[in-house]
Amino acid sequence: MTILAEIVEYKQSLLQNGYYQDKLNTLKSVKIQNKKSFINAIEKEPKLAIIAEIKSKSPTVNDLPERDLSQQISDYEKYGANAVSIFN
Repeated sequence: MTILAEIVEYKQSLLQNGYYQDKLNTLKSVKIQNKKSFINAIEKEPKLAIIAEIKSKSPTVNDLPERDLSQQISDYEKYGANAVSIFN
């Protein structure tokens, strides 16, 4: 089995087990004070725009610590992130 086939099989199992739906439900419940589009957030900034990242899984790190998504987004906003990119 190729690595690509393994990834597809793994992602399909996550879909079937509701993993992504749970993440989407969590994301929908996060209250963000100032929602704006990703493009508007980075184009509006005259200086370098900061895109913060949230990852729940990583191919190089086995166990990423579980975080409070709402608090993490609030912290990113508080410390100047212009946009947040969320990877599952």
